[in-house]
Amino acid sequence: MRPHNYLHGLFIVALSVVDSATNAHQSTNLRPPFLAHVNDQQIQDAKALAMKRQKRAVERALQNYPTNSANSGSSSSSLLQQPSLKTYSIQGPGCLPDFADELERNIHVTDPISLLSKEECDQVIRMAEDHFRGEWPLQSSGQYQVAGFFIKSVPSVHEWFTKTCRERLFPLLSQQFDNFFASPDDICVDNAYLFKYTRETGQRTDVHTDSGAISFTIALNSRDEYTGGGTWFEGLEENDGVLEMNAAGQVTIRPGGVKHCGHAVESGTRYIIGGFCMHQNRPELVRQLLTPDAKTSADEQLRALEAAVVINPACDAAYNLLANEYDRRGEMAKARETLEYCLEHIHSSSGECAYTLGCLCIEQQLYDKAKSCMEICLKGDPYDVDALSTMAQVCCAHGDRQSEEKYYRKLIDIPRAKSTALSTAYCNLGVLYEGKDEEIQYYQKALDAMPSAFAPRYSLACCYAGRKQWDKACEAFRTAVDDADSPESTSKALRALYQAASNWIRSDQQGAASLSRELMVERFQQIMGLKNYNKLAAGR
Repeated sequence: MRPHNYLHGLFIVALSVVDSATNAHQSTNLRPPFLAHVNDQQIQDAKALAMKRQKRAVERALQNYPTNSANSGSSSSSLLQQPSLKTYSIQGPGCLPDFADELERNIHVTDPISLLSKEECDQVIRMAEDHFRGEWPLQSSGQYQVAGFFIKSVPSVHEWFTKTCRERLFPLLSQQFDNFFASPDDICVDNAYLFKYTRETGQRTDVHTDSGAISFTIALNSRDEYTGGGTWFEGLEENDGVLEMNAAGQVTIRPGGVKHCGHAVESGTRYIIGGFCMHQNRPELVRQLLTPDAKTSADEQLRALEAAVVINPACDAAYNLLANEYDRRGEMAKARETLEYCLEHIHSSSGECAYTLGCLCIEQQLYDKAKSCMEICLKGDPYDVDALSTMAQVCCAHGDRQSEEKYYRKLIDIPRAKSTALSTAYCNLGVLYEGKDEEIQYYQKALDAMPSAFAPRYSLACCYAGRKQWDKACEAFRTAVDDADSPESTSKALRALYQAASNWIRSDQQGAASLSRELMVERFQQIMGLKNYNKLAAGR
């Protein structure tokens, strides 16, 4: 299923402030009935845990990006004018995990004056390119890999970035979110990345929220240098929810809890900086509780997730993670109740909850319910490859081959869809076209997307065997043995390889009849490979 230095005295004050400020907009009547057992002690324990996590996060943030340091200095270049901001409002259901009253669900973009000059942006790009000399590392972004790096890892970019945050970004954030930050000194950078998006390394990202009270995105080059791209925001009504930054140096700032995803870059190169900021003295209770760490036991994390829902019952993210924890423990009924409550009472279009509930329903063969859940996902995000793939599985279970094919074709038409999803879609299209000319083509496309995937390799081998092309079948089965992802898959491929080898030998009736036992064994070893032959013989 689908996916932060207080003094001791300030600890106590901050906790009392959060108790009132975080929950001021919430009614205790919103507590879900299935969490009636969560008592005051569990909530206080969870808040203490969140405080510890936040304290560690702030300490780590100031080590990585020492914006409090007197050495942060002044930026060597500055803009003549303070940027103005254009505001876009998020509509529809949903709630930020923390400080929902103070951090309204709005997105702000510098327009027309940018935060950085084009010359400065070009300089940052050159620093990054000179450092990596064309060999950029890959970073995980949900289920995708994109080219980029932690800014703290490149000294020249790190020095520039820390100064820029202190001198320009933080004042902008403090000015815009003056209900939350009293001054720029309240802010620290949780994390920051510089990404390089191309057609090869700029795949679409999953819908997600960021880790930090405030998020920012800085465009380092202009829109005329690439096609595609842009960020989709859930609940943004303008331009079908897609927000684009056209000029180098433009900045988007927003609460980190706003759901969004990045669209694929189709041509050219796009450079951006993305990062998350925290308040140094005001802990994000719910977000910290949703983020497990190695020091927390499984039972403690379960109690923390239950408390997170009680602290902010309007935040759908907590429900999905809690349901996943229940399901991990084998409590499927509790998991379903949690998700169904969220979809009925909290966020009727929560893609995360709908997807997880749909997967649970498939396990219980409740296909009509699963279909309704995937429809919720696809209404919110028509490019949700996981929902498209799952919807195809539901159609398969119903015996609706036409609709199954329709969803797989929608998936493969998505620009820069993830390789695993493409491979699965093409492989299943091959199954749908069994016995037809297109069958082999679909398996080969599946392997183009994922060359070491077992299922399409094994299916291709079976297809060759069905057509009595024994040489190609044996070659494909041998590769399938190497690519097997489990002992069961290895055993299945070995047995199929032996059968194909046997048929190949028998197809030469005159030659097979003249072979002695020793020569027959040698022929099997030749076709199967000595290692595979011995492995199969040892297992018998």
